[in-house]
Amino acid sequence: MQYELTHLSANKVKNTTIGNIPFLAFIKHIAFAGVRNYKHPSLAFRYLGFFEFQQYWWQSPNAFQLSGIFKNDPTETAFISNRIGRAFADYLAKRIYGAHFTYSYEEAMILNGFQVQGKRPDFYCDNLQQQFAIEAKGYKRASVSDND
Repeated sequence: MQYELTHLSANKVKNTTIGNIPFLAFIKHIAFAGVRNYKHPSLAFRYLGFFEFQQYWWQSPNAFQLSGIFKNDPTETAFISNRIGRAFADYLAKRIYGAHFTYSYEEAMILNGFQVQGKRPDFYCDNLQQQFAIEAKGYKRASVSDND
């Protein structure tokens, strides 16, 4: 699937790039986004389970589309949007910033003895030289304005 990414760098420079994420790569990122760096055997079932996203992928080369039976279901829309947002956040954290690991932010904080409270990002990432956080956003819209 093709995507257009507008990225605001740390030094406030806006870059737009067009890229492509193959379906199998998308499934890998949707299944393992935020999972610690160990590979438990049961994670293979998680990977295979996300092949259900094929139904939202195949209708358009540049957008996800819910079928008619789910189109007006806010719970289904929120779930799909959340998972897609997390998959792209994981993919782009690794592609743009070279993250080797993305952890659930809450799990990373708890494992390191910190209390979790208030608003927080989705992922704590590590590229072996620096750590950073990423917030995943899923949207029902085709694009997002600069203000958003």
